[in-house]
Amino acid sequence: MDILHEEWAQGIKLALKAYTRASDAYAQNLVAPSVALWAVLIAAGVVLLEWVIARRHSHE
Repeated sequence: MDILHEEWAQGIKLALKAYTRASDAYAQNLVAPSVALWAVLIAAGVVLLEWVIARRHSHE
């Protein structure tokens, strides 16, 4: 795996960790529900974007 793919893999791991934390906060009502929900949606979007970029570059 080259450096670029390693960086994407690390980015996906970080985004998944952020998604997990945000969804846990949402489930436990630790922050305002709307804030936690937006955090979950943003983190999920980042995970999806990282995955799409990694797949596109792996097929080149």
